[in-house]
Amino acid sequence: MKNPDDARIFAESIVDTIREALIVLDESLRVISANKSFYNQFKVQKEETESRLIYKLGNGQWDIPDLRKALEEIIPQKCSFNDYEVTHKFETACPGWEWSEIYEKNVDSRR
Repeated sequence: MKNPDDARIFAESIVDTIREALIVLDESLRVISANKSFYNQFKVQKEETESRLIYKLGNGQWDIPDLRKALEEIIPQKCSFNDYEVTHKFETACPGWEWSEIYEKNVDSRR
């Protein structure tokens, strides 16, 4: 794909097909994007999610000590990791639903 917009649209369409809730953060921990499953699972809208600091989402529901540790201490020290687990019940998610995994892969945006 020669056009960067075409590549972005293609990538976003792939992300939207993922069944699990997925959120993409920038280096300052602000939401770049999320997939449809994320918006449906947490009952939030794109406008109230994108560009916001992750800890401010859902009236502060994402301000979880173990999540902070992962995002602020573990990720900066490692290039990537898999299967780091954080368990938390969210008020806005479907009743009884529990979010319990972080899968991270460092993506180098330099070209």
